[in-house]
Amino acid sequence: SDEPAPKASRGWQPARFLRTAWYFNAPGSSDRGSGATGTEVRGGATIWAPGMDIGFGVLDDVVMGGVSASRFREEDGVGIWEGDVSTDNNGGFCGCRTRNLRPALDLSRARGVVLRVKGDGRRYKFILRDDTDWNGTSWAFSFDTQAGRWMDVKVPFGALIPTKFARVLQGVPPFDSSSVTTLQLTYSKFEYDGGLNPKFQTGPFRFELESVKTF
Repeated sequence: SDEPAPKASRGWQPARFLRTAWYFNAPGSSDRGSGATGTEVRGGATIWAPGMDIGFGVLDDVVMGGVSASRFREEDGVGIWEGDVSTDNNGGFCGCRTRNLRPALDLSRARGVVLRVKGDGRRYKFILRDDTDWNGTSWAFSFDTQAGRWMDVKVPFGALIPTKFARVLQGVPPFDSSSVTTLQLTYSKFEYDGGLNPKFQTGPFRFELESVKTF
């Protein structure tokens, strides 16, 4: 997760947290630099679209004791991620994330990725990871959506911010675009370093994703 570390609460469910971690990847393993054996992808290629063999699973604050909930499904040629976010029980985020890609994607021939999205006027984060550590570095990029309108969101690799639990990391190695292991989307009340998302609202949200391509 790229959200604040879990606080003790009546809703905190360690067993559920561990099951979720194991679903996406066994915690504690790290394959940083494994891009040498990854799948090379050139600029202009589609790395995600509905029907491809890369699925998203949800990662909501319920694993940390919150009550937010979302789901991701594919319908009519788009991925639809929607749910209801709440700040109850120290919560305040929903997310969806791919399982670790094996082999990793080698995107070193590209300068970044572009997302074709339709949102609801709120601010989201797109996250890439370059290792398989469950709580490793989240390379984040925040962007605003326009309610009900399709738009292209360009994410240069050089604009990614290294974070962990929504805190900006200092002194970390550069993003390794030759070893992309995870794609992730997050909707959270937090921006970075304790700052709040200025377009966050509790209640229902809806985000549509048509494709992720390299450029």
